[in-house]
Amino acid sequence: MAVYYNKDIRWYVGAMSVACHAKSATLSSSCEALDTTALCDDGWVELIGGNKSGTFDMSLMSDVADDGLDERLWSYLGVADTAQSVSNGSADGSPGYTMKSLSTQYVPVDGPPGGLAMASLSGTSSGAIARGMLIHPDTTARTSSGTGTAWQVGALSSSQRLYAGLHVISASGTTPTLAVKVQSDTVGFGSATDRITFSTATDVANREQFSSVAGAITDDYWRVSYTIGGTTPSFQFAVIVGIG
Repeated sequence: MAVYYNKDIRWYVGAMSVACHAKSATLSSSCEALDTTALCDDGWVELIGGNKSGTFDMSLMSDVADDGLDERLWSYLGVADTAQSVSNGSADGSPGYTMKSLSTQYVPVDGPPGGLAMASLSGTSSGAIARGMLIHPDTTARTSSGTGTAWQVGALSSSQRLYAGLHVISASGTTPTLAVKVQSDTVGFGSATDRITFSTATDVANREQFSSVAGAITDDYWRVSYTIGGTTPSFQFAVIVGIG
């Protein structure tokens, strides 16, 4: 059995990468326990699983710079369906989770005199939390169109969906544009099929998105395709996908 310690985590809230601000963070999921015990049962409680839900909580080192942590997280407070994703590594293929979220509490000022200026953010999932992987990391700035590495995330049954979170962390250039698609195929990617097409992102719009596609899909390999336009454009963006 492998044993790990926390390092190289990536956590995205909307168009913000917060992991380098975080001192600690928790993503938790739970399932309601519904009591089905009847009079004819033998004295033991009988249960079935009900609705699932998730919560998140993070303690953060504050940053009040223009367009920094404080400004971004304040803007997400109470905003439904904010894309949120986390991966256990910064490299392609790292395991991760993605979801729509609702930030229900933001504490912008915390800490004692002379201590670190701290903040915190907490809230809930809105809909499914999908477990999958990081198929495009934000570690490399993209300046021209291309495709990412193909990963065997899995096929979809008729009752499953593939969920995808897009987080555009930085954008620069003159009228830069970024059009991202999630594609599927069999091993080798000889004939890719577009499965999710995100709205075109710019330096000021569509920088965080969440979408999904329904099964059944027999393809089990998935990748990102991206088309970049503008004058001297540059984008750093992450895409995490998962099946739910």
